[in-house]
Amino acid sequence: MRRAFGAATPMPWRRILIGVAALLLLLVALGVFFLATFDANSQKVRLATMVKEKTGRVLSIPADVRLKLFPVIRFELDRAILDEKNSSIPFATIEAVKLSLRLWPLLRRQVILDQVEIGNFSVALQRFANGATNFDDLIAKDESPSSLRFDLAGLTIKNGTLRFDDELAQRKTQFTQLQITTGRLTENVATPVQAKFLLTNDNPVAVLNTELSGELKFDLQKKQYQFTRTKLSAVGAATGLKPITIGLRASIDADLGVGRVALQDLSAIVDGRAGTQTVHAELASPRLTSAPNNLSIEQIAAQLKIDDLVRKISVSATVPALVSVSNKIDASDFKLDFSIEQDKLRSSGALSAALTFDPAQQRVAFEKMTLNSKMQRDQLVVEASAMGSLMLN
Repeated sequence: MRRAFGAATPMPWRRILIGVAALLLLLVALGVFFLATFDANSQKVRLATMVKEKTGRVLSIPADVRLKLFPVIRFELDRAILDEKNSSIPFATIEAVKLSLRLWPLLRRQVILDQVEIGNFSVALQRFANGATNFDDLIAKDESPSSLRFDLAGLTIKNGTLRFDDELAQRKTQFTQLQITTGRLTENVATPVQAKFLLTNDNPVAVLNTELSGELKFDLQKKQYQFTRTKLSAVGAATGLKPITIGLRASIDADLGVGRVALQDLSAIVDGRAGTQTVHAELASPRLTSAPNNLSIEQIAAQLKIDDLVRKISVSATVPALVSVSNKIDASDFKLDFSIEQDKLRSSGALSAALTFDPAQQRVAFEKMTLNSKMQRDQLVVEASAMGSLMLN
């Protein structure tokens, strides 16, 4: 006999539903008890002790840590300081952190955070003359994969400062007024990234207001990172040019596991002014690949134009392929075209050769060189050509 619509639920299912409801009530009660008894500030000493044991650094959190559990777990702190290893000099400081953690994914060994906000942070990086850095001890050395998954709904950084003192290269670089916003950050999912910062550098001298955007995709276990649709624009002063504007587009593919970085569809444009002189430069390449002790570039096309009140100079160069091994650069088919205009004098020419550049020896060699030039002034025309080899030290 069929059960009529609306009849009572069978007894086994009713007991299951009652059991589930009781379990939910128990979890809620435990959450309320945890909220009433948990003291986030009591964990500061434990965290500082763990950091000291693992890194030899001192972590200070002078302000209170605020914790909320509903509707999500939310942490807030106003100040944290991480010192240099075995030193009282600050390595990193953060003035404000807000993050929310979803509770249920933790049961599946997933760390899923809602929007994380970081404000007024400062990090001082340093590379010493021997090549060592002040953050070597912070780089994870455990290569075993982790089953804990990383998932962040979004990241916001406001007013950050990153300093890099490179004693080996005798250069100091700063990123100040740093602003970063991202979409969802999780492995193997592309997310939009936008950043703004003021870049200052002392060797060469540069002060640039910079904007950067693109899509980031990463795999932490494989140490693979992709930054596609990359757009960079900068305005300021650099290398004697004021003002100067820089535009760059590329797709970046980095495999840090093998030390390889590839740039695809690279396009860069620079415009600047030095007094009455204007400078325009362009560079394009479909692919540039850098690996340990190796660099290869496909089909380089470059152009330089200099224009002032008395002369116009235009130089363009093309290289079908360029290879660098152990810092030595070889371009078997280097071609360069040039033109110069000054008053009534016009000069143009073309050069082709096999180019070799050795930075360690400060030597440039042009093998199998062919040079053709033409100079014209009023009705006078002079043409010349040369073949041979040329070496510059």
